[in-house]
Amino acid sequence: MNFQLVNPPIYDFAAYDLWAKPLGLLYLSAILKESGHKTFILDCMDRKSCGMPETRSDQWGCGSYHSVGAKKPDVLAEIPRKYKRYGMPVLLMREMLADVKGPAAIFVSPGMSCWYPGVLEAVKLLKDIFNDVPSILGGNYATLCFEHASTISGADYALNGGLTGFLQPLGVRIERLKLLFSDYPAPDYEPYGCLEYAVLRTSEGCRYRCDYCAAGARPGKGWVSKSPEKVVAELEGLAKKGIKNVAFYDDGLLFEAEQHIIPVLKEVITRRPQLNFHTPDGLHARFLSEEVAELLYKAGLVMPRISIETVSEERHKETGGKVSTREYLSAVNNLVNSGYRTGQ
Repeated sequence: MNFQLVNPPIYDFAAYDLWAKPLGLLYLSAILKESGHKTFILDCMDRKSCGMPETRSDQWGCGSYHSVGAKKPDVLAEIPRKYKRYGMPVLLMREMLADVKGPAAIFVSPGMSCWYPGVLEAVKLLKDIFNDVPSILGGNYATLCFEHASTISGADYALNGGLTGFLQPLGVRIERLKLLFSDYPAPDYEPYGCLEYAVLRTSEGCRYRCDYCAAGARPGKGWVSKSPEKVVAELEGLAKKGIKNVAFYDDGLLFEAEQHIIPVLKEVITRRPQLNFHTPDGLHARFLSEEVAELLYKAGLVMPRISIETVSEERHKETGGKVSTREYLSAVNNLVNSGYRTGQ
């Protein structure tokens, strides 16, 4: 079977390509391909896609998106900032979709819930081109705002859980093991003609339930990781493709460090795949020990980002107790001692 996967354009006051790829769709594409199906990915936020207006990238592969002015939604009318549409022009979207023949289903997934206006636009265009082909909306928007997504998105189905209930009626068979994150194949980057960076997860989920975070509302519980051997193999595969920059999307990259990230980093240091690593989602300060900091530095982590939500101990306890100011300062000190300097 053929499947169309779509990462919609973005409507917002600001948007920037900071190692942004539709990782969920890339995993789904890899799983479907392993099961013998064909996939077509339309990433409307791929700045280097054929036919896109040229935009510059920095040394790490990041850069500004192509954008045009857009009308603000009424609820945002009083905000004194320019509202824009970011990503692939509509005419180019139509051209690229015209080459896709007979998809059995269409999967749409935006990166952020607040970007749902791009979902509405994409679903409307897909319905116009593919008529009665079922459209399935997934990702954080469908999970966190299920009623909203089900009501106004225009998609035939909105998922706030797993895919199996929709794939099986279509005759799509997937190995049961592939439904576990630890057995996921590497993300499918084959459709990208020019890839300046790649993103991946070494683990899925989070053990914390902070009240400001969406992790607790996602399907599945707890935290599960891929084996260090599988992570290293994925990294070496990216290096062989010529990728220089890799961003980790983990919520808990440093959980169980002795059994997980430490073996990975030691292998990276030994094998020298010539990769620069990035952590746009932030590192957990509580687990950033002296050993971990030193290994991150030697492995090639660039400008480590560390998460802290509040320096108020009282509010910290009220909202989840993830990291204290003392733990944060300790993490910074460990990074400095490992070799990082001011500005990094």
